[in-house]
Amino acid sequence: MKDTASLCTIVAALIVTVVFVAAITMPGGINANGLSIFLEDGVFNLFGVFDAVALFTSTTSLPMFLSIFTPSYGE
Repeated sequence: MKDTASLCTIVAALIVTVVFVAAITMPGGINANGLSIFLEDGVFNLFGVFDAVALFTSTTSLPMFLSIFTPSYGE
């Protein structure tokens, strides 16, 4: 169980890193006003929603996998 949790923790950490970078980087760049070029595009808004969901779920799964390593009982 701990081996599986260890591997899943590594994968979850990589997913959190990639999704966070995708969330703070503007695809397509920004215009002179500091807004995204694709702000009016529906697919860009859909990307933002799915990126937020992925960031939330992967950030939530990381402590869950890490909690497997801590014992839930005392001596």
